[in-house]
Amino acid sequence: MIQKKVVCLLLAILMLLSLSACSTAQNALPTVPFSDADWLWSLDELQKHLGVPESSYLSVYGGETCTYPFSYMGRDGIIKYMFSESGKLASIAWAYITQDADDLAALYTAVDEDEISRHGKSSFSSQNHTSYGDVWYLPACDILISTIFGNESCGLQYAYILHEFSKH
Repeated sequence: MIQKKVVCLLLAILMLLSLSACSTAQNALPTVPFSDADWLWSLDELQKHLGVPESSYLSVYGGETCTYPFSYMGRDGIIKYMFSESGKLASIAWAYITQDADDLAALYTAVDEDEISRHGKSSFSSQNHTSYGDVWYLPACDILISTIFGNESCGLQYAYILHEFSKH
């Protein structure tokens, strides 16, 4: 259990490193493939549609983060809805933890290929022996797929972040 918390913390740090203020895009809000949430939902509206979260804590944007168990691409993970200090939904992310590095690599490839089919080649790619990922800088949001590999577990985070909350 501690291993999973460490991997979640490392994924959150990776995501935090990619965040900062940027100008607000006037383009249409993105459709998130792993969530039906409306970007205009408040925290109350989110909970009205999804119920009481499994957990909640302070988000990196100054508001609340609500987590829910969620299966995506045949794998059980968690979905995180992160709100800003003003109550605006800033980011929707799905995270998956496993002890099977081959499973994680296969998941990464599937998610990456799905994003490439929608948005073309990524704007930035990182590859090293303990983690890899891709980023798409789109007009209204940034999309991040990041992985981290540890000795006993590994994880993937797949996030959509609105531009006004994204750093690149």
